[in-house]
This record gives sequence, C-alpha cells and structure tokens, in this order.
Amino acid sequence: MDQSDSTLIESIDSHSEPKLETEYTSEIFKLEVKNLPSNFGFGVFKKFLASLNLNFVKIKFPTGGSFAFVTFKDEKSREEAFKVLNETKYKGKQLQAVYSKAAPDPISNKRKSDTLHGQQNLKQAKAENLTLEEKVQNSTTPLWNINYQKQLDQKTNCIKQLLRKCTFKMDKVNEGIFFWLQKQKDQHEGMCCKLLETVASPVVDDYRNKCEFTIGFNQDETKTVVGFRLGEYKTGSNEVVEPYACKNFPDQMRSFVKKFQEFVEMSEFKPVNVRTREGHWRQLTLRTNQKKEIVAIVVFDKRDLTEEQINSAKESLKKFFETSLEQLKLKGLIFNLNTNKTGISRMDNLETLLGEDCLYEELLGLKFRISPLAFFQANTKAAEVLYQQIDKISGLDKDTILLDICCGTGTIGLTLANKCKQVIGVEIIAEAIEDAKINAKLNNIENVEYHCGKAEDVLPNILKKFNKEDKIVAIVDPPRAGLHNKVVQALRKLDCLKSLVYVSCNPELAMQNFVDFSRQQSKSYWNQAFVPIKAIAVDMFPHTVHCELILLLARYSNEFISNPPC
Repeated sequence: MDQSDSTLIESIDSHSEPKLETEYTSEIFKLEVKNLPSNFGFGVFKKFLASLNLNFVKIKFPTGGSFAFVTFKDEKSREEAFKVLNETKYKGKQLQAVYSKAAPDPISNKRKSDTLHGQQNLKQAKAENLTLEEKVQNSTTPLWNINYQKQLDQKTNCIKQLLRKCTFKMDKVNEGIFFWLQKQKDQHEGMCCKLLETVASPVVDDYRNKCEFTIGFNQDETKTVVGFRLGEYKTGSNEVVEPYACKNFPDQMRSFVKKFQEFVEMSEFKPVNVRTREGHWRQLTLRTNQKKEIVAIVVFDKRDLTEEQINSAKESLKKFFETSLEQLKLKGLIFNLNTNKTGISRMDNLETLLGEDCLYEELLGLKFRISPLAFFQANTKAAEVLYQQIDKISGLDKDTILLDICCGTGTIGLTLANKCKQVIGVEIIAEAIEDAKINAKLNNIENVEYHCGKAEDVLPNILKKFNKEDKIVAIVDPPRAGLHNKVVQALRKLDCLKSLVYVSCNPELAMQNFVDFSRQQSKSYWNQAFVPIKAIAVDMFPHTVHCELILLLARYSNEFISNPPC
C-alpha cells in the first residue's frame, strides 16, 4: 500500500479536479470510494466494480476500513466511474466517490531524484564505470567474479552464522536441553550441531534448467529487450537488460531468447511497459533438460483485446516457431493468457500451441516427467548430489518407512525407494501428486503411495497402521518460506516418528521451523522435542548467495548429553 494509502488519504472535494502531473504515473486517475461496509471483501468488491463495467486498473484498501482506492487507466474512465459510483448503492449503502491525489510513481520519483542529485549521480556512475553486462551479472549472479572456492567459503560462513543464531533461539524456548546445547556449542564453534563440509555443485556454469525472462524495454524505452530486469519497479527501475553475459543458464536458452526477441520485435503487439501499464508480451519461461530440449511458456496480457486479436497473437507465435522446432530443439510451445490486471502473472490459462506440454529428464538413473508448472530442482547435476547426501544423512535401510512430506512430483522419495521398505508421499497440490504417480510408473517403482492433502490432516490417519517399533523417517522439502506451523506441530505429535531430515532452499526463512521443532513440550507441541544432530550445505546455485541446507533432527533424550548420536 502506498504511503498516502496507509493512513487517511488527503481527498479533494468531489466537485473539483486534482491538479494532474504532466508526467505519467500509474495512480494519477484515482478515486476514493467511501461509505463501504466495514467487512467488505476485496474479491466481492472487485466483482461488483466489474459488474458496473468500470474500466479500473487496481484496487487498494486498508484492512478493516470502510473506504477503498480505485485507480483507472485514463481520465475518461475515471469520470465515468465517478458518475456511476455516486449513483450506486453497495450492500444497501449509498456509495460516495471523491477524487484522490495520485500517489507518487516510483519511476517519477527516481527521475526527480536523479535530477536533484544529477551531478552526484553522475560522479557515482563514473566511479562505478559498470557496463550493462556487469550490472546484469551483479543483479542476477552477484558472486560471478569471485573464485568458486571462495564462494563456497562464503556460503559455509553464512550457514555457520545461521546455526549459531539457531542455538541462541533454541536456548530461549527449551530449558530442558540447556546442558546438551551448551555441550554442542563448545564442540561445534557455537553451533547447535556438527556442520559437515559444504558440497560443491558438479557444474558451476550453465547449470539452470529453468529460467524466467522478462519481456520489456531498455532504460529509455527505445528498444525491445528479452532478458532480466535490473531492479524492482517499486525502487524506480523498469529497465530490462539482455541476459547473455550471465553464467548460470545454458546456450540452448540463449539461442531461444535471441530468436524470441526477434519475434517480439516484429510482432504487432508490444511488450508490457510497467510504467504505462500498456503492452501484452510479458514473460518467457524456458525449461530444458540434459538432452538440450526446450519447452517454452509465453505469458501474454489480455488487457482490452478481443478474442480475434488474441487468436492472431497465438497464430503469429505458432507460425514463427514451427519452422525452427529442430534447430531450437523446441519440444513444446505453450501460450498463457494472463487476465490479471494487477501485473502479476497467473499461470492458470495454459494452451499448447506446438508439440508437447512436458519434458523428460533423467536423474540418478530414473526418468522424470516435468509438466509445465511442476517443481523440479533448477540444477539437475547438483540435485543428484543433494539426494545422495540426503540418503547418507538420513540412515535409511530396508526396514525404514519413509515419509516424503511436501513430496511434489516425487523426486526425493523415488530416488530413495530402493533404500527403504516403503515411501509415503504427502503433497497439497493435486497436479503434483498426479505427476508423482506417473513418475513412479515410468520407473516401475511399486513400494510408493501418494496422498493429496494437508500433512497435518493426512498423516495421523496414514500412520495408524504403524506402531512405535516401526522405523519411520520423515523427509520434508517445503517451499522457500518453510513449513506451516501446523505441520511442525503434527510431526511433533507423531509418536512413532523418531527422526526427520529437513531440506531447505532458504535456511534463514526455515530457521523458525528449526526452533519450533526444538520447543519445550506443551499443549501445542506434543511429545519430546526434535533437536539438530548434523547439518550439511549443498551448493545448488553457483555465483549466487543461495545454497541448500540439509538438517538431520532427532527426538531429544537426556542420553544425548553423555552419548550424543552420530
């Protein structure tokens, strides 16, 4: 929410016009709509406005407020809405629409700031003396000019700091592990557990099998560019830079991006301009495999186009690439019509124009089907190393029942199925479960079963058939933000679960989960706590600051003080 929206916006009398800036801002044509019900919902109100045939761009409202801000594309649309809303009732209440001052546009702010501090900015630019190639690498792969071993050292130090911070937080939530925790700190440089040597990625360059490219313009908006945005629009940047200097994606993607930029340049439809909220070609997502085959997903904004115009865009895209299928190794071309007016791409309207909608990839001797929106580790060779390390750290054997929580398309569980008695996968996304079942059949793996639903709801029923004597290990590989707290509580509650392996692509965000697993026993957190035993970092993303963390946790016992588990 803009600063002017976060409190009471200074409104202008409904009979007078606000003074408009001569420079475009995405919020210049704005109305404040008053006298709304105190509990009105965003989605319902949006549908209500649409039913009035108002040409609005976006809606903002403070939580619990009785007013909202509605922005329009142009003055004509706002004038029409002003008249309609002041003659309309919503849920029995007469609406009142008044003109509202425009919130400052980020690009306008940036330009004004640059003007005021022009000489200073010029000196800074000369001091930096960076080329566009250097800027895009700094933005996308900030460690690109650092020796790879030094990159690994830097990531190791970051994980050490995180585990020390975790030690401090665990000490605050469970006094029962105090003596054990002190011993861990003394033995492991202040960390809550042993940190094994960081594992390097087998490939350092050209490793990404999935990339999202922005379709936009260069800084002065004179040239179409398919590449990476240098910064976020809210910080005053709308510049897109060609991506070819970046080290992290392969040549087959580079070739396709160049070809696609040729297409957009000749298209009758323009790229999306985030400043003016015009244009249609928004995003290009590429997936590739070790055979260098490609599936492309093109996001196209509908805006005010007719069905005939949209069909024309699809047909031109199809014709352009159907003669280059072999040359580009294009296995599938998918068109996604984005009807969301907020500027966020929704991948919910996919149509395959050419070829197939999926790729197949081999990983640790198994074959996996990768559907357009399925999660698959972005670095295939490093994923093999990651799964091998999970195998080593988890202590699986032929008597183990493996719970694969947040299993996605089943990659972790399927690669470990031959090491254990049974794999039980749980995933909330139905499409991912279907992919997992297909992947099991592709590899003739029969000791797996999959359940769709929330882990906290599904697990208790699944585990009724097991008892405390069964060896059950859980592996959780949640999204970037980590596990929902209810899942942590559900896993704590499982009597038969004695150890779990947590795989995190963002350990900083997952740290709260680590702390919650170690909390003192209570009504919310049943049974004995899980505490960290050992950790290992795996570098999945060379040239960036990110790495994957594998953390082994076990049910705490006072015996750990004198006889810590290996």
